[in-house]
Amino acid sequence: MKIHHRALVDPKALLADSVEIGPYCVVGPGVEIGPESRLLARVTLAGRVKVGARNLFHPTVCIGGPPQDHEPAAPDGRIEIGDDNVFREAVTVHLPKMAGGVTRIGSRNRLDFGSHVAHDSVIGNQVTMGNLALLGGHVLVDDFASIEALVAIHQFVTVGRHVLLGAHSSISEDDPPFM
Repeated sequence: MKIHHRALVDPKALLADSVEIGPYCVVGPGVEIGPESRLLARVTLAGRVKVGARNLFHPTVCIGGPPQDHEPAAPDGRIEIGDDNVFREAVTVHLPKMAGGVTRIGSRNRLDFGSHVAHDSVIGNQVTMGNLALLGGHVLVDDFASIEALVAIHQFVTVGRHVLLGAHSSISEDDPPFM
């Protein structure tokens, strides 16, 4: 385990031996980080967050914050992140507000600069979210979807498999697969 001397890691966090944590990162209690995952600098992981293997977190990523909503996060809610994901600068992922809920990100996804995954949302596998792509609460994004830059998806919307959402779009209805 390689932890920079300027990082703050709670002793109750569970880290695999091959995890790397860079300067000014904050890892809170209840966080689990899998093997070969790397937090480059100024990354915050807080709350009940479970991270799989080989994930890469670029500077200023913030995962585990409360929902941007009038209601607080569910006390038993959690965030689950699969393997081989890339989180570029300033990505945010929020805890769920539904009791027992999960905000989930699968494996082999790429979330580019400033993209946002709101409470209770689920992202499948091999999804790309472009710069400043935003998911409202309770959004489901299925496998292989591509959400280009500056796309805002309203809450409770489903984006099907292999869907391509063009840049500068506002999505307020479900998108069937292969559209």
